[in-house]
Amino acid sequence: MAARERSDLSLDAPRHLRVRHVTHFDYSDEIIDTTMELRLRPIDGDGQRLVSYNLVIDPRTSVRGFADPSGNWVDTWNYGGLHRAITIATESVVETGLPRLNGPPPPLSIGEDFAMRRFDGPILDLPLVRAIADRRPDLASLDGLDAMTADIHDRFEYQPSVTHVHSTVADIVAHGRGVCQDFAHLWIAACRARGIPARYVSGYIRNTVPIDGAPRPGASHAWGEAWLPGSGWLGYDPTNWSIETRGRVRADHVRVATGRDYRDVPPTRGIYRGTARESLSISVTVMDLDAVSSQAPEPFGRR
Repeated sequence: MAARERSDLSLDAPRHLRVRHVTHFDYSDEIIDTTMELRLRPIDGDGQRLVSYNLVIDPRTSVRGFADPSGNWVDTWNYGGLHRAITIATESVVETGLPRLNGPPPPLSIGEDFAMRRFDGPILDLPLVRAIADRRPDLASLDGLDAMTADIHDRFEYQPSVTHVHSTVADIVAHGRGVCQDFAHLWIAACRARGIPARYVSGYIRNTVPIDGAPRPGASHAWGEAWLPGSGWLGYDPTNWSIETRGRVRADHVRVATGRDYRDVPPTRGIYRGTARESLSISVTVMDLDAVSSQAPEPFGRR
């Protein structure tokens, strides 16, 4: 039964997605000694295959990498000279929609089970969170997760600039609005309210409707995963629920990192020496290469 339910989550055929992500920092004055961690490299495995990954940083510097305790790849770098701007550009090609499991999933470790059930940081135990979870007695099942994802999508409105990167579940509950980070945190909180281990996933999603034949601009995306015995981690995207998908993560999603909540997986995190004010701009495009394989490749890297 578990194997049949798990295979039902393969809603799309495998496809090759190209992700281009450019992050640009400007500073009001010169700064020095910037050190930064990047969680931008997509996961290789667990339902997707990393075909290629390129990282370009300006000003140029050496980059080292390591896997964090959750298994996410982290690129880290330092630039000691004077500078007033930083550009971080990545291009990834990922094959998505692949089977995530080969046989029964291994049990969660004691530490992971505790961490993914615990209310902490932005994941709050609130009366409305309990009410959302309690509407679905069968929450620890595909049907229950389908229904709860639809409940959250219908009850809350997607609207940028209402919350911020440090917002908690209390903010989306109070405003009734938020962005994908808030929807994911709320969904995770509802799972944990019923004792279901749940984690935060950062990544990308392909927009299916192009603008004048070009890939639509987007942004980094976020959703949640719940762990069910016999099925393992099941991905749900309450921001992008539809009748077709029932909110289940599909081949349009690219997984980059997983953690307890956003604090574990920010795309960029760093420090610098100086008193300058920082401003940030981000550009993301996701293109289905299988749909545009006849087009000539575009250059990538420093302009």
